Formats: sequence, C-alpha cells, structure tokens
Amino acid sequence: MKKLTYILLMLLVLAACTDTSRQPQLVAMDSLLLSRPDSALTLLRGMSFTDKADRMYHYLLLADACNKCYDTLPSDTILREVADYYDRHGTANEQVRAHYLLGCAYRDEGNAPLALNIYNSAIEKADTNDSHCDFRTISMVYGQMALLFHLQRAPRLEIEARKNAIDYSWKAKDTLSAITFHEYLSGAYHMLNMLDSALYYNHKAAQMYKDINRYDLASGTLGLDIDIYLRKKDYENTKRALDEYEQKSLNFKKGEIRKGMEVFYTYKGEYYEKTGNLDSAMLLYQKALFSNPNMDVKEAAYKGFLSLYQKLNNGDSIAKYSELHYCPVKVD
Repeated sequence: MKKLTYILLMLLVLAACTDTSRQPQLVAMDSLLLSRPDSALTLLRGMSFTDKADRMYHYLLLADACNKCYDTLPSDTILREVADYYDRHGTANEQVRAHYLLGCAYRDEGNAPLALNIYNSAIEKADTNDSHCDFRTISMVYGQMALLFHLQRAPRLEIEARKNAIDYSWKAKDTLSAITFHEYLSGAYHMLNMLDSALYYNHKAAQMYKDINRYDLASGTLGLDIDIYLRKKDYENTKRALDEYEQKSLNFKKGEIRKGMEVFYTYKGEYYEKTGNLDSAMLLYQKALFSNPNMDVKEAAYKGFLSLYQKLNNGDSIAKYSELHYCPVKVD
C-alpha cells in the first residue's frame, strides 16, 4: 500500500506539471491504468466530481479500468452520455476511446449487433493521419470486433478484423498484442478448415513469441497444432506437440491441465486411440469427462468413447455413447 501511495504521489506531481486543464488526480489515474489497472480501479471508485468535464473523464477512466480488470462496466446509459459528451467536446482519440468502451458495455450485455455498430463508429472517429493517433485503442477495437465475429462463426469477417488489429498494434509498437492477434488469426483459418493457413499463422506467432523470449507463450500455441496434426493423421508431430505442450506450457501445473482447458485430455486420448493404445485412451477420455462439467468437453469425451467402442465392437456402449454424443442435452 505504501508503494502504491508513493507511485500515486509521483503521478500526481507529473500530472500537475503536464496537464493543467484537468484534475491532476484523474490524469494520474490515466497513467496508472497502463501498468496497474486494478489499483486505478480501486482509487477511481473512491472519487467523485461535480464539474461535468471532470465527471465525464472520471466515467471514461472508470469504464476503462473495469474493462481492463474484467469487472462490470458502468451502464450503457452513462457511457452513452460520455460518448455524446466527447463527440461534442473531445479530441479524436477521446472519441475513439469513449465509443470503444460503450461498445464493450453492449458486448457485455450480449448485444453483439449494437456493439459492432458502436465499434465501427469508434473506427470512424479515428484520425489515423495524426502523429498522436491512439493506434493502440484502434487495435483493441478491431480485436473486439474480431472476437464477436468469431463467436458468431463469421471467420472471413474475423480475419479482416484480425489483420487490421495486427496492423494497428505494430503502429502502436505493441509487439505482444500484434503477436497475439497473429495467434488468434490461426483460429479463424481453422474454423474455415484451411488447416495449412492455420498452421502457418500459428507457427509464425510461436516464432515471434520466441523472438521476444516468451517461450511460455510460444508453447501455449501448440493446442491448435495438436488438433490439426490429429486431423492430418500426422501422429509423429502430434506426439512432439503433446510432449512440448505438457512440458513447457503455463497451462500445466504438477502435470495437470489448467481448469477450463480439460478438452486437452480428449486430444491426448485421441492420439493414443489412433496409435493403438486403447487402454490409455480410455483413461484420458474418462479424465476429461469427470474433470469438467462443461458440455463442450463432455461432448468431446463422448465422441472419443464412441470411436473407441466402435473399435472394440461393443454394441451396448456404442448405443450409449451415440445417444450421449448426438443428444447430450437430453441424457443425464
């Protein structure tokens, strides 16, 4: 807490020296958001302002902090007021930021069409010819658009948005985001069943992670490789990717996959099944099935069991897992 107080005091001094048109507290919070969004959020929640300009800036920063911390954003009504205010009184960068955060509020409400519409308006507000253009926020806008297109299973639109996100990340000198968007681009090509393109972008992202010494993130890309190698029946590369993923990825702790990613066990089970080790495949499908109540993981496990019992010619189990796989909601 003492360290945070010291950082805040230093930021307040800098803010007072660099921007006399705004509350120094808020300018300090804006700077703190870049490195300590959780601390900024705590401090912003304890502030209030009566002056309209300060109040709008406060709401803007509060929404930004909430968004960075995966917390509940202020209401869309408040953020609409903020966006309208900056449309009348703000710079192009402030308008982009306000519309981006309004779009995020609609995203969190599950209103994808309206969120996409607001994200498009954020892009239209940008002055990309200005040397002070906030390219980083523009890249995030495109990144969120790409995510919504992915969830709507519109991979071609996702690819277009991802490539724009990559371009603006490089312009913002945000290397890590640019690489991450390359990695996500592979998922869109995977959805299109363009497996060679998916591998190309995934391997490109992995190499770029290694170039900045993020070998942990490079190994984290291997999940998609494993799925594609299994589809291609390339079991030698499947085994190599499985081993590297388990040994180097941060998704593993004490030999167990991170919670929420248990579908990995079905991939490993499929590798064992396809290479003739049916007992190990059985154990891994069981591990996947009982480790996570998520329906996607269960469905993958049911599919694995169905394939396995077809090989074993076990009629009763084939009937059971056929029903579970194809009608998972109807069966307890």
